[in-house]
Amino acid sequence: MCGIPFEDLTFKVADIDDFESVKELYKHYYPANHPLFNETFWRWQYLDKPDSGALIICHDGIVYGHMGFVKDGGIVWLINIYIQKEIRSDKVTDELFRLARIRGPIAVVLANPNGKGLLAKKQWYGYEHLKRLIKMNPAVEGQPVEQLLSEGTEQNFDKAEGYYWQQPHIAGGKTVGGEVIYQKPVNGFRLVSATDIAALESDAWERGINWIDAVLMWNDPLYHQLKKAGWAELDYFPWFLNPVDLNRKIDLNLYSEEPLPKGFRFSRIFADMSRIGSIKS
Repeated sequence: MCGIPFEDLTFKVADIDDFESVKELYKHYYPANHPLFNETFWRWQYLDKPDSGALIICHDGIVYGHMGFVKDGGIVWLINIYIQKEIRSDKVTDELFRLARIRGPIAVVLANPNGKGLLAKKQWYGYEHLKRLIKMNPAVEGQPVEQLLSEGTEQNFDKAEGYYWQQPHIAGGKTVGGEVIYQKPVNGFRLVSATDIAALESDAWERGINWIDAVLMWNDPLYHQLKKAGWAELDYFPWFLNPVDLNRKIDLNLYSEEPLPKGFRFSRIFADMSRIGSIKS
């Protein structure tokens, strides 16, 4: 198919009337149970939060491109960037970035290595890999990974505050010593914040949780506190847990168009890193 000229494309922020058309684009990239096919979730991700939305590129009623933006921590995080080959060009990406930049400084967390070349070409600032640390429940340490990722039990949490915790279908909240996302199908906690590491661990093990993980920048003081408490980078432990994929590996890379502010600390709730897993529409 011949390319569509840039001048014939329409760039806009999607509204709910675009949802069905946007889903047709998603079908090229996501399985049917991906949360973005769920209208309630899509509203939460793109419509209801200030300074967030989905930029789409249309031609003759068909959506050919998509880039989400979510503002957190003073940064506009670019997510879910998909550009069909019919419209792919530097002009298109430049226009998407321009429209996002109106809302603040832009950055992206990449798991896909294909995006690195583009950002290097545009001379974005690259940062040390984000680090993933894991702590195992001493009672199950040494067991096969498949066993560690067995179904957990029902858990109760105090409500955590903030827009992130309004995410449809999310489990977790405040626990002793911090805030966690609970992934019951694989019996693990994903650390969001910590005020008392020892208390958080103790509470998790008493609940029968098998593991806790955290994702941080290497220069975050919490990273060094967790390392001191015995948290470690475990190459054998899978990143993809819904469904579990023991073979697929990734490096998370953080890039920003401008230097990040001094003292910037990455949070798991930025971008879309802690988006919940599958939802049936």
